[in-house]
Amino acid sequence: MTRVAGRDRRELFPKSLVLLFAAAPLAALQAGVAVDPAVTPEQRAALLSRVETLEAELQEIKAQLAAPGTPEPTLVETESEPAEALDIRSVGNVGLLMDGYYSYNFNQPADGLNPLRAYDRRHNSFGLNQAALVFDREPEPEQGRRFGVRVDLMYGQATDALQGSPLNELRPDMYRPVFQAYGTYVAPVGSGLTIDFGKWASALGLEGNYTLDQVNYSRSYLFNFLPFYHFGFRARYDFTDQWGASYWLVNGNGQSDDFNGLKSNAFFGHWKPSPRVETNLAYYTGNENNTRAFPGEGRRALDGKLHIVYDQTLWSVTDRLSLGAELAYINNRETSASPPSTALGGGALASFDLNDRWSLGARYERVSDGGGFLTGRRQLLQEATFTLSQRVAERFLVRYEVRRDASSRAFFTTDRAGLLARQQTTALLGLTWWLGREGGW
Repeated sequence: MTRVAGRDRRELFPKSLVLLFAAAPLAALQAGVAVDPAVTPEQRAALLSRVETLEAELQEIKAQLAAPGTPEPTLVETESEPAEALDIRSVGNVGLLMDGYYSYNFNQPADGLNPLRAYDRRHNSFGLNQAALVFDREPEPEQGRRFGVRVDLMYGQATDALQGSPLNELRPDMYRPVFQAYGTYVAPVGSGLTIDFGKWASALGLEGNYTLDQVNYSRSYLFNFLPFYHFGFRARYDFTDQWGASYWLVNGNGQSDDFNGLKSNAFFGHWKPSPRVETNLAYYTGNENNTRAFPGEGRRALDGKLHIVYDQTLWSVTDRLSLGAELAYINNRETSASPPSTALGGGALASFDLNDRWSLGARYERVSDGGGFLTGRRQLLQEATFTLSQRVAERFLVRYEVRRDASSRAFFTTDRAGLLARQQTTALLGLTWWLGREGGW
């Protein structure tokens, strides 16, 4: 709307227009110009009186505008309403995350590294665990949208720890920043057959990649030893609200590119006896050997297989208390004639919310690496971790953690090169900020 500085134009100009139109009849009457003979003398007198009154008001307005100190009227354009910005949330869910830490190892390892850690690897150093950007749009078949997509871009030392090396990737640098990237289609089969293609985080393990969704900051042995990710197809179908099944056809364990031309398979059974209890049983198998290291011999040289049997149970005891347990058996052979390397491990964790800002987390784990497949040495490993989490602000999480690791043999590095210990104790401060997504990263 256009305004006159200090006064609204509507306060001045409607009267002026009336007076201007009235001035013409007045001039005609005063000049003796003929008017409609149907007008009576009384009507003519009333019209003259009204016009004289309006003319007096017009002169008064002119005097006010011409008075000293009266500012000239200026036109001021009011600000137009800004165009509505694109809300990316109307397209999908977006999340930004920054996760850092400080860790101190009381063994003071000479190489500055914490053994058997995937994320809190550095001793006595501030570290960037990861910076991540996540975008996803889930299918909504009930709304007529059967397609979805998810992309996770990740940078930091967790990327280096999770995303492979030349031992299991042909082109590790190419895929390393892409933690996940997959498309989803829900086929109109029964209750809906969900099919994904691409790269995704493995479901073998209680723990996941993003710290804010975990009970503890550091990760368990089984998180380190079980697959991190896969590339290929997966499908899930829920027969009822309680029973479901999944199948994977993938390049292998942590293989974005297949380096032996042989695919691996995984079979899952899902059971949810109540809204608060869920159990998942899995069997994973495939030839995980890099047969390209043996040109000409290939599959005949390394014809062994990896077998993983895995089970996990999650229980939301109350709205504040949650429990979880897992058990894994690993059997690997390089060739069908070689003896197997086996490992058996299990663990349990608990989380208790003290209030809206504070929570306690605990984990205990025991892994028998009988064949040295996981750690390179035959040993029995145990660890106990206690974590106090503080939500300082809506999307700012601080974690205070103490962890104790122990082995049946001297395995953990110390402040003297070559001198190993059977235990190590670490203390950690973790800081996590995020925007966008609240949970379920």
